[in-house]
Amino acid sequence: MDTPVDSDYQSFLDMNFRKSKSEKLIKLIKPIKTGDTIPKDTLVIMASGDGTLRLKILDKNTPNKGFSTPLILNNYAIGKGITPNYLHWFLSHDFIKEYLISFATGAVLLRIPKSIIINLLVPFPTNQTKNHVLSNETIITKTDGPLKKVTNRFYSDYLVNIKNQRYTTAIILAGAITEAILYQLLLDNDIDKKLLEKDSNLALGKLIDYVKLLKFDKTLGMPIDRIIELKKKRNSAIHIGLAIKEEADLKEEDIKCFNEIIKFFGI
Repeated sequence: MDTPVDSDYQSFLDMNFRKSKSEKLIKLIKPIKTGDTIPKDTLVIMASGDGTLRLKILDKNTPNKGFSTPLILNNYAIGKGITPNYLHWFLSHDFIKEYLISFATGAVLLRIPKSIIINLLVPFPTNQTKNHVLSNETIITKTDGPLKKVTNRFYSDYLVNIKNQRYTTAIILAGAITEAILYQLLLDNDIDKKLLEKDSNLALGKLIDYVKLLKFDKTLGMPIDRIIELKKKRNSAIHIGLAIKEEADLKEEDIKCFNEIIKFFGI
């Protein structure tokens, strides 16, 4: 059964594409299975670890790992003049981005239900609209939620300690931030919150074990080695036995592993 078109969405089309016929996206794209190859020049809605979505036209063939939505145009769409560039341009309108993000779930990995995406009405291009070209990537962000508020507060304290060369305290805060991110990552992927709350040994090391068990480090390309390195350095700062044994103060170079984590997940 067809999903009815949202009235605001229809008003947007009537105002901006009144001369165009339209079709639901599901009738314009080919299905693809996880593990198959996404062809070069396909527009993909990509979930990123930094709490954003990216509209990107691929510059090479890419494995479909299941954490993105490839929009592979079929012959019907091509016959109507729809190209990856045109579809990218259409989805990059502020109204469309806000419409999509209103359905997004997750705090670390944003996801838009497939039913919302495939039922988008896409107008066919006219002579006035068919030649629009954007940069290769458009970023869609969501308003900060509870996770961002926590990590932002910790990160502000982290920066103060870096500025004052208090690297031991900084690495402890970096560990707390990374714990919060991995905890939310598990919740975003439907891990039972009660299961996590009942785990009395739940800390950064156990969260890393969960991530590796679920193979998120491989499917998402996470910097798992840097996270493990951070855990070791954080442990040397908070466990008195290790602190006495190692005797050395942490230095600025010891923080570099956290920089790679920030690059991947964002702050």
